[in-house]
Amino acid sequence: MPDPPPRPRTVSIALVLLYLSVVVGLAFELTTDSPAPGLSLGAQRLVTLFFSVLLVLLVYLIGTGRSWARWLSAALTVGAVGLLLYDARWAAEFYREHPRFLAEAILVHLFVLPGTAMLFTPRANEWFREARRSGR
Repeated sequence: MPDPPPRPRTVSIALVLLYLSVVVGLAFELTTDSPAPGLSLGAQRLVTLFFSVLLVLLVYLIGTGRSWARWLSAALTVGAVGLLLYDARWAAEFYREHPRFLAEAILVHLFVLPGTAMLFTPRANEWFREARRSGR
């Protein structure tokens, strides 16, 4: 089995941005004392930790050249943005009532959106193809 190709800088930067998005989201959620509507603080922290672990695993798999993981990450990103746009009136009202969640969403997406886009540059696409050919 051939050695995996070296990771391009764009993919490395994308991984840093995606890991940072998880850290920012986790920091926001674990430092709050006001849970999301309908959740207890303990339940919110448990859900946050669970999804943070899943996202870290997903970013790790992207870093090992698993193309399906980058597509799943992109689908989750598009889905999250799509949900906000689907019912923009609800989102605007929710964020007006809960500005902390707006700040979190903005900061997380400042890392997620460019990070996800960088995973689909020509050099990144080539690297994922080469990684698949090398058995990853």
